[in-house]
Amino acid sequence: MNRLGLMQIALMIALMLVVCDMVRGEDSVEGDGPRVTKASTFVMFNGLILESDRPVDLSMLGMKPIQIMSPSSLWDTKNGQDYFNTDLNRYRAYARYLKRHEGIVCLDIEHYQTDARQIGKNGFTKQKLDRNIKMFKTIVDVIHQAEPELRIGYYLLLPVRDYWSPVYGHEKDIEKWQKANDALMPLADSVDVLFPSFYTFNNDPVGWLKYAKANMEQSRRFHKPVYVFLYPKYHESNKELGGTLIDGEFWAKQLEFVYENADGVVIWGPFKKHEWGPGVGWWDATVKFVEKIKEE
Repeated sequence: MNRLGLMQIALMIALMLVVCDMVRGEDSVEGDGPRVTKASTFVMFNGLILESDRPVDLSMLGMKPIQIMSPSSLWDTKNGQDYFNTDLNRYRAYARYLKRHEGIVCLDIEHYQTDARQIGKNGFTKQKLDRNIKMFKTIVDVIHQAEPELRIGYYLLLPVRDYWSPVYGHEKDIEKWQKANDALMPLADSVDVLFPSFYTFNNDPVGWLKYAKANMEQSRRFHKPVYVFLYPKYHESNKELGGTLIDGEFWAKQLEFVYENADGVVIWGPFKKHEWGPGVGWWDATVKFVEKIKEE
């Protein structure tokens, strides 16, 4: 085959690769980490709890409903039922209940330690880690067996949320973090979607972006759709800023990052009357963001 023929084949292959990328409709985060891809259709879920004197119409924001379920749905905690009591019939009944509701299901269960880096601290062992992962898998597996069409994920668990390791950038810490996420691969295999939390701990947009990029890269290693939880207030762990609103510009940057890199977003949080609506920074930024993505 002559040189011209080889060049034509190379050009055809390159064009085919471009077309494949266009069909997938994927983008990627720049960096040295694993490829981070997103679906072509971005979904916004409504996790807002808004104080109001009248019913709130959020149709202008184009948000879909989502079921965020607490431990009381799975365990009879009022009557002292232990969280490790596996009540399979209760799980099946819960699955039938969920089927009546539209939208993806997010299980918010934060009572089990699943960070392998905590082994050896406060009595936490490898056996306890394995037990906890098995419990989470059992819940999802039983629900799936009862209602196979349900799409289920856990809030926060996948990946292990880490702010300081990516912000400081210490290689050993990042390696330990990645190994902790590797330990959760069996759990990731059982869920349909991921709900990582990218909440804001400090008024540091540059630090937040490092943290968000790294956590997104870890999320994509599980090869499941990623719907990021965002909260337009500072995390309560910040003694000075905790519970106060993020300014509109910072919030807009968060929405833009998630739009470019995730499959969707869950905007969550309780808000008093004066904390939402026209004239409030995060609210106006969200409305503007929705208008922008509708035009694209």
